[in-house]
Amino acid sequence: VCTINTPIQPLHAMGSSSRDETGPRLSYEVGLNSLDATLDVIASSGRVSSLSQGLFRHLRSAIRANTGAKAGRYYFEVQVLERIPEAPALLLAGFSTDRSSLFLGSQLTSVGFDSKGSSCSTMRPAGELGEAKRVGLLLDQEVKDGSVSVFLDGEQVGSTAIPHLCGKALFPTVTFQNVTLAVDFHTPGPE
Repeated sequence: VCTINTPIQPLHAMGSSSRDETGPRLSYEVGLNSLDATLDVIASSGRVSSLSQGLFRHLRSAIRANTGAKAGRYYFEVQVLERIPEAPALLLAGFSTDRSSLFLGSQLTSVGFDSKGSSCSTMRPAGELGEAKRVGLLLDQEVKDGSVSVFLDGEQVGSTAIPHLCGKALFPTVTFQNVTLAVDFHTPGPE
């Protein structure tokens, strides 16, 4: 697990390697960390799903990325590829600390949004899967108190300040149920 600790001026993807960056270069590919996931998760080449047959369909699954950021602006995107028919479905995308629970919104050490653009927290649990096919998250640690903005199918629909997480390494995290997802750390994100 690596933490990026140098401010990077331009907005870029978590796994970006463009030449105009002023920050450190990573010697590995930013991706999902299958060792930092619930036991039922199946992750390969940016795609993630979980066991969903029988009683497994009632479980929530989660996975965290292998790289976190302490400063700068970073964007990643999650796309719903498949939904298990007639089963409860859920998608939460957000950021968490490396010692936080994998389940977004269950502790104050994480921040997440559901696929309807609503923020989830310990006080307000997430709802059912929304209609959006792509959920993008922009972590901006260059503004005072930091913020996370959510984009549904490319349109910004919400934002939240994260003063309690400022200065901490934040790792992209996905909590899901009965869906297959593609997680993209290379999309440059909105301007």
